[in-house]
Amino acid sequence: MKSFLAPLFALFIIAGCSSETETPKEETPAAHPAVAVADEILTAIANGDAEGLQKHLNEVNRKKLTLDKIKKYLPEMKRKTGGVTGISELVKGRRFDKTGEVFGKIRVEGREVMGVSLMLEEGEYRFEDINSPSVNRYEELGKLWP
Repeated sequence: MKSFLAPLFALFIIAGCSSETETPKEETPAAHPAVAVADEILTAIANGDAEGLQKHLNEVNRKKLTLDKIKKYLPEMKRKTGGVTGISELVKGRRFDKTGEVFGKIRVEGREVMGVSLMLEEGEYRFEDINSPSVNRYEELGKLWP
């Protein structure tokens, strides 16, 4: 009887090891290309890095914002962003269909969502502005990440 139990026990162990009872791992969505740009912009603002911000300006801002003007506006921009160095969500901007605009959420303040707007220009996301749509308006925008 013992000789019969040993192979049977081994069979159960092998069958148990190969069972497909593992729970599938939840995959983290790949970051949208605008996420890294938004985070770099916010880091430049938090660090008072005018040159770092300047390299991410969209065409309109490049024409109207000199390095001195950026330096002048950085304290106000840091106040608006709260020194945050990364976005928590990315949604389609209000002009997404026409310009590829996206909006990176920084935080909710009262009935407004503070965030950074980026425009798609020549295949790259560029800084447009810091905006604060209403929570209701924000919730209507299509989520892109995460």
